[in-house]
Order: sequence, then C-alpha cells, then structure tokens
Amino acid sequence: METVIKVKGITRRWIFNTMLTIASAVLVTIVAFGFFIYSYYCNLAKSTADSYARFFTGLSYSTLDKFTDNAHDYIERFQQKDLMRVQIIDNMGNIVADTDGYVTQNVAMPDYYTARNSTSGTGSYRGQLDTGERVMSQTIMLSDVGNGVNGAVRWIISMTPIYYKFAFSMVL
Repeated sequence: METVIKVKGITRRWIFNTMLTIASAVLVTIVAFGFFIYSYYCNLAKSTADSYARFFTGLSYSTLDKFTDNAHDYIERFQQKDLMRVQIIDNMGNIVADTDGYVTQNVAMPDYYTARNSTSGTGSYRGQLDTGERVMSQTIMLSDVGNGVNGAVRWIISMTPIYYKFAFSMVL
C-alpha cells in the first residue's frame, strides 16, 4: 500500500513561500556574483591598460617639431599592440600615430575632451563605437615640460571578452 501525502492549506502555502524565498535568495546571489566578476575584470583591464600606457609618457619631452616622429617611434616599439589600441594625439587634437597602423580623423573621442578640460588630465569613456563594439578608453594628457607640446595618449580596449566572462559567470 502506498502512502500519499496530501499537502493542503497552510502547509502548501508554507512550502511554496519557503521555496520561493530560497530561490529568490539564490538568484540574487548569482546576479551579485556576476556583477562582482564583471567589475573585477573591468578594473583589472583598466589598470593593466593604464600601466601599458605609461610607456608613452616619455613623449612629454618631445619638441613640437619632433613630436609626430617620436610618436611613430614609440608606436613601433610598443609591444602590447595585440592587447590594446593606442593613439597619440597632438596639441591640436589630431591623431598623429595609431597602433592599428592607420591614422583616422573625425573620430569621436569623448574621453579626450574630458581629459583636456579636467584638472587631473585624464578622461575615461565606456560605451559603444559606431560599429556597435563595446569599448573602454582613457586619455591621459602628456605633461607640458616647457616645450609647448602637451599632446595626449589614448588607449582603447574591447569590452567583448569581459562581457563574455560576465555572461559565463551568470550561466554558472
């Protein structure tokens, strides 16, 4: 003979409410963990890119007539071209050298304009390019050491791998 437990009334509501509370707590924990992973990787990518960009601070000592030539030399010697894109911007706001190998003009650079107007000399941007790719970029104004150059270094990294890590952590 089989024993059948019938769940009615208050017992049924208690089991439903308990299971709903547990499931909600697990879901909130998973989402919080996912955002923690996302934040961690974003901060790691930003600090890594910042450390690579310090390579270009020597351009501050370039004279105005040698700035473009020195920028190309620095771009040629930069070892992490496969990890991030770097653009060298002159004091007029024109891109004079790029790790992609070609110089484009009329590019939206919200981080550059923020850096130019800030007291810290840095500006950051996180958003989408015209192509739809999600990126993070930062511009660091070069110090003016009395030679009147004061250009900028701008790095750009794709956020796609970070979004994949975020999505993967949410699935787990």
